[in-house]
Amino acid sequence: MINVILGSEKRPGVWSWECISPRDGKSYSGFSRAPLLDACRALKRAGENTLLEIGLFGKDGNDAPLIRTTIRAGASLTVSDKVGNCKFADWMPNLRFAKGGK
Repeated sequence: MINVILGSEKRPGVWSWECISPRDGKSYSGFSRAPLLDACRALKRAGENTLLEIGLFGKDGNDAPLIRTTIRAGASLTVSDKVGNCKFADWMPNLRFAKGGK
């Protein structure tokens, strides 16, 4: 299992995260409201095997992940929070930013 380490809260609801790709040993990191899902997308873009299991771990040294999935499943999801109804939803890239628009 790939370990995504949850870092500190940088601002309300935004956490740092870091993981290492088993394919090439490269480190990936970022800041996110959904760290595990963003790590999945980063590893998928890097060409990692999307069938690998990936889990979010706190810094408390606990061996059990807080949540886990496969890279493929995690990369396809986002968290939707509409009026107190928090759930997983299909992820769609923000094409406006991906294409360099404003």
